[in-house]
Amino acid sequence: MVSKPPINVIPLPDDPNDQPLAVALAYYRVSTSEQANTSFDDEGFSIQAQRDYCRRKATELHARISEADEFIDKGKSARTADRSELQRLLRRVNVNESDSPAFPCSS
Repeated sequence: MVSKPPINVIPLPDDPNDQPLAVALAYYRVSTSEQANTSFDDEGFSIQAQRDYCRRKATELHARISEADEFIDKGKSARTADRSELQRLLRRVNVNESDSPAFPCSS
């Protein structure tokens, strides 16, 4: 039986160098509760669009984003950094500073 990758990991093409994938952290945010509560899906169209873009970018960079590596603030203004998921992401980056590569990913 062929084992399938977990659903929350992006399947990547075979790497000729067979190197392990880097872990990417992704932050998604929408400004209003209306954006977060559209009928597109439970998280809102904008969150899903950001997720799709970031996962494509991670694939290009031979990285993976799991659900545990996603940070989502719904209905939060960008005018302040006082956002719970943004702060959690920043703490994670500081803890793993030397272990994980980082790259900007915005849609």
